[in-house]
Amino acid sequence: MSGCKAVRIHNGVVGGFNYGGVFYEGECRFGLVEEIRVAGGTYHGIRMEGTLHVVRRNQVSGIDNNPDGLTGGNRTTVGIFLAGSGNRVLDNDISEIGIQGGQGHGILMNASDKSFVESNRVTNSVATGAGIQLGHSRDCIVSANRVINTDLGIGAYNAGAFVYRDNFTLGCQSPYANGIDAGNNR
Repeated sequence: MSGCKAVRIHNGVVGGFNYGGVFYEGECRFGLVEEIRVAGGTYHGIRMEGTLHVVRRNQVSGIDNNPDGLTGGNRTTVGIFLAGSGNRVLDNDISEIGIQGGQGHGILMNASDKSFVESNRVTNSVATGAGIQLGHSRDCIVSANRVINTDLGIGAYNAGAFVYRDNFTLGCQSPYANGIDAGNNR
């Protein structure tokens, strides 16, 4: 979908896709994706561009083989990707992202100022990926998430201040990077 406003996608299954399972692009606003099972596809499980979206209570698994990677591109595969400010990623289960190589991120938010990532569970992202990664984003809160078996648990690159609190990582080579530890992280 492109240029959409206030679109709700609720309760369904998406699988076997090539490029993106649920894909909002351009200047979409106020989107809601909830209670969707996305499995067995490539590139991004859920991708939303624009502002003020909510992605909640979804299951995303088995996302692999970014098409760019097949032609020599960056091979970045993502379970849930958001680009734009004021977004919320809440209470999702994400597993087995980018296992066949390249970078695999459970949740990646880019240019997502003033956004929240809360109460998500991420397991088994690829060895060079992150459970939760913020890029070019500032003034974000990452709280009450669980990340197991990823290279980087929760972190950021080229980002302004973001705060993480009440998160738990296990089996992550680097549990936390480049944020403000507001306490109670394990």
